[in-house]
Amino acid sequence: MSDYMPLPIELIEEIADYVVKVTVDRQFRIDTLTAAARRDLLSCALSCSAFFHPFMRILWRASKHIWLLKLLPGLEVKDGSYILSGKLDEAALERFDIYSSMVKTLVYPGPQGKDIPIPVNKSVFTSLALLRPRPLLSLTHVYIYTSPVTFFEKMMVSPVLESAFFKYCHIEDIIAFLSIVKDDAPTFQSLTLGSLHGRFDLASVSQLQNLRVFDLDVYFTAIEKGPVSHPRCLKQLDLQGIEYDSSNVLTVLQIYQDSGVESFSLEGALDGEGFKTIFNMVSSQWSCSVTTLSLNLHILIELEMGTDLELVDVIRPLHSLHNIQFFTGKWTGSSTVYFTDTVVYNLCNGWHNLIDFDIWSNGDNITLASLATLSGANCPSLKRASIPFNILHVPSVNREECNDTFFQLNSSHQLEFLTLIVGRNSDLYHFVLSASGSTSLAYHLDTFFPFLKDVCITTRGGKEQVRKEVMDIIRRRQQARRRHGT
Repeated sequence: MSDYMPLPIELIEEIADYVVKVTVDRQFRIDTLTAAARRDLLSCALSCSAFFHPFMRILWRASKHIWLLKLLPGLEVKDGSYILSGKLDEAALERFDIYSSMVKTLVYPGPQGKDIPIPVNKSVFTSLALLRPRPLLSLTHVYIYTSPVTFFEKMMVSPVLESAFFKYCHIEDIIAFLSIVKDDAPTFQSLTLGSLHGRFDLASVSQLQNLRVFDLDVYFTAIEKGPVSHPRCLKQLDLQGIEYDSSNVLTVLQIYQDSGVESFSLEGALDGEGFKTIFNMVSSQWSCSVTTLSLNLHILIELEMGTDLELVDVIRPLHSLHNIQFFTGKWTGSSTVYFTDTVVYNLCNGWHNLIDFDIWSNGDNITLASLATLSGANCPSLKRASIPFNILHVPSVNREECNDTFFQLNSSHQLEFLTLIVGRNSDLYHFVLSASGSTSLAYHLDTFFPFLKDVCITTRGGKEQVRKEVMDIIRRRQQARRRHGT
């Protein structure tokens, strides 16, 4: 009888957790193994048979396409491109099959600085396709940054493929990929397209009836619409790079008019009427389904100093999105776009299910009146808020009044986390130096939101922060109320 005892899977997982270190790939916004982690994982895999398969699966979970091709015997560089010097057969593919079955994420990073990838001759893919028409049967995610010289779409599709990310790619390559996905990848549900080269016909995307997430950057992309269907499954729609013309956005919205979109984001630069037209269409199609709304808008209008009525008019259609729970809004403009108490009131007027409210603008005219709005009956479910705030005009409160915890609270609002963004570093500096700044602000915040867990006062860049002083006062007041039962 052998004395060999396999290592417990829990121990292997704990060792793997210790060895694995990741970094963020900026091109694709995904976690990738660091070079040191890859070396350590390989060393462990080769030094102990118990580690080989689990650690190799981690190493090959995400792979660049060239790493896979280098598993093919006879791959070499000739006349500036990769070719196969011999003929592939089943025996030659044994090593390729072992590791390719582990790949779940395929990455093509494209050129990086002066590092230009060596192109792969089409004959390599043709030879592989004869024996392995679908070489990556476990593939779930594809990330492509710039079209390769030879675009082999069949290598990027599997029966379990879930998502694809393309940026700076040729339209014809993407259309060829989507035509295969439509028939051969029933689990495909997420598509990201950015900075496309050429004229893009949305008909190819509308064929994906099970698509749930669509992220489209239309910057410098000519959008066309041939005969389209109207999918019903889309849940998240992210549109970016809109410049001066809203027609591309309206075309996309029309295609998904029959879907119950739950998350919608929009980033671009238009005049007020352009944004208002988009918001009208969004509200008419998805008034009850949208729960997450994210806006990053550059408004191409000259607002008078301090004027907020035009901005209120632009966002008015959003009032009919009755089920908003998470809202992020960023407003900029050719001149200062003031986000005022009036704008906050109008935004929150119909959003009774709001949980998270995060706004930013290049002005800071918001005062305590907005905090009163957020603590009122219109936002009973709000848990987290981040707003630009005029911190230098907080009504002063003396220490005696602040220390009085026997008064009856007028609010029972459950807000837990609040971030106040001040316009300039000097404003934060003057607030910190003022004799009653922290005391007065803490008093008002505690009056509006008696269950606060954290308050952060920060500048727009986020480098300067004040937390402890204000929150310490609020906690003392909360503790005193608990002791006194008030």
